[in-house]
Amino acid sequence: MGLNKIDQNPGFDVNRRHLMEKYPNIKGFYPLSCADGAGIDPLKKALTNQLARVELIRTTWPKSWFNVKIRLENMEEDFIDYKTYRDICAEEKIDREAMETLVAFLNDLGVILHFKEYLLEETQVLRPQWLTGAVYKIVTSKQLSAAKGLLDRSQLKEILAAENEGDDKYPESQYKFIIGMMKKFELCYTLENDRDLLVPDLLEVGEPEIPFDSADSAHALKFLVSYNFLPPSVMPRLIVRLHRDIKDQLRWRSGVVLENRGFDALAVVKSDDREKTITMAVTGAQRREYLAVILNTIREINAGFDKIDVSERVPLPDNPGIRVDYHHLLRLERRGQQEFLPEKADKDYNVKELLDGIKPVQARQLEVAQLIREGKLEINLQQIMHTHTEVHTEVNVDVKVSVDLPAVRDDFSDLKELLESKDPALSGKLKEIMDSLDEVTPQSSPEKLSKPMNKLGRFLKTLGDEKSDVSKILKGIGKGMETARKVAAAYNKFAQWIPGLPVVPEALLKK
Repeated sequence: MGLNKIDQNPGFDVNRRHLMEKYPNIKGFYPLSCADGAGIDPLKKALTNQLARVELIRTTWPKSWFNVKIRLENMEEDFIDYKTYRDICAEEKIDREAMETLVAFLNDLGVILHFKEYLLEETQVLRPQWLTGAVYKIVTSKQLSAAKGLLDRSQLKEILAAENEGDDKYPESQYKFIIGMMKKFELCYTLENDRDLLVPDLLEVGEPEIPFDSADSAHALKFLVSYNFLPPSVMPRLIVRLHRDIKDQLRWRSGVVLENRGFDALAVVKSDDREKTITMAVTGAQRREYLAVILNTIREINAGFDKIDVSERVPLPDNPGIRVDYHHLLRLERRGQQEFLPEKADKDYNVKELLDGIKPVQARQLEVAQLIREGKLEINLQQIMHTHTEVHTEVNVDVKVSVDLPAVRDDFSDLKELLESKDPALSGKLKEIMDSLDEVTPQSSPEKLSKPMNKLGRFLKTLGDEKSDVSKILKGIGKGMETARKVAAAYNKFAQWIPGLPVVPEALLKK
């Protein structure tokens, strides 16, 4: 770690032992001055020594691999297509399997940017600043700012026009790749018309008038996530991930109103930069389940940040200003403590009642199962199986559906995007299936689940017919059939829990 400006403040230092204990990757401290160069040489020497020990750097490469690396580094282009990369590898006598391994190494070394997703894999970025420059031009454009984050794709040509760099720096053929990258990093999402894009970070700052009082309702479930530092991208990324559920375009820079018909639930989610919190208020028939979906999404986003402290809290129902640590409640429950006195409260509260207001039944069942596996909870499972066979079976099926249904939905979404990119005429049929999948939840009855799954099953069965139009399209796409097999496998795994669903032919899965 460099300690700069010793020319101005030679006595400056930091708590070295504390920092090295907290961040084990710190190898040393080097006082220096960027102004007069003092201390630069020792830092360079230390960096050289440490870099030589990095495992990736020490990996032995065949000469042919090194030749490809040098050729790519010496190319003047900002990007190349994957065919050009394959041709270079072929000239160096590198086979297909080794070619895939090499491209991953080159990506890790920063020689190129390579992404495995179908819509991104055809472009190999040789100069990362070309891509970051395009994204920067878009998100800082006057057009996007004036439209409060709403972008018409037809504006891209004007926004990406290169000044004094030639008209071909950002060719239209690369617009889909650039937008795909913005989607990958959750900077934007496509609106319902499949043409316009929305960048949540540039939404209207002011909160719109919300024509209902779910946040203040006595029946709303309240939950709060508190941060030591609230990363500014958390709320925009949450809006991107849950954009299908946005109600009546009620979204602003620090909040969103969500509605999920499958759960019959409505939620208001807000972030507060000053308080460093995200609050949720959820109403509806299955408000506990929908709160779990929103909370899990926030947890997944939080997991991408290092060194942030996050606490999850439950406001007391009759005194929301007092918030109890959620995980402390879980610990009390596991110890069998029925009541406790929260800090600053003037009466005892029932632990189970506070948790029952938040945790979906399935989540509690899964936690109990985990405790049993870890040996922290002893239960006579044989007696449960004997006396409550039907209940246990239903719980088992519910848990399986909870795991498998989202996988089916996510995998089909990938297949839908892939097919639409090659044949927009398929959009209507694919959207109908996607919409029907979005309307059901793991808590839906088997009868309600059967309808969308039947639609998907019939569609997938047509893929086993090599003469079908969709099958021909998939065979013409690099990872077309691989993606279809993934969807079919997820569907077949799910279908075993719902009687009467068609099974996708094994021939499709094995091709």
